[in-house]
Amino acid sequence: MQQVFYFTNDSWEEISGFNNGLGWPVMLRGKYADANLYVLVIPDNFNDLYSLPENVLNRIREVLCSQSGIRIAGPAGVSMFLYDNNTFIVESFNDKPTDIQIILTRKSGSLTDLLTNEKLDLTTTPAITFSGKVFAPEMYKAKLTLSPHSFRGFRIDGSH
Repeated sequence: MQQVFYFTNDSWEEISGFNNGLGWPVMLRGKYADANLYVLVIPDNFNDLYSLPENVLNRIREVLCSQSGIRIAGPAGVSMFLYDNNTFIVESFNDKPTDIQIILTRKSGSLTDLLTNEKLDLTTTPAITFSGKVFAPEMYKAKLTLSPHSFRGFRIDGSH
């Protein structure tokens, strides 16, 4: 990975890499006006992104998908394709069955499989707050297993 040098008082490491006692930033966040600017360090070989640990990939997904209100959590080799009509596809490029979670951060009635009309069960995770500040919003999660080299389409019903 490329090494990014930065002023420590100006930005914060969201994700750090470590090797042989040395650390370096993988994702940085800097405050800019009333917003955040993120810098994601991409490996010289793009394929190395598939080698990142699941919790690192999930944090990257969380940041990149924060405005969409939907993301996936799981290992590498799984993608999500969003459409503007409350539908999306999750696809596995893995050689074995892959367990993932679909996470909604906006209240939804249900998730419906577009092929089977099956409704997925959503579990609710309460918001995390402290002194009136929200650190993590309320989330609605569905677990599913994707078959090897397959995809599934879903509709978000009753979203607000």
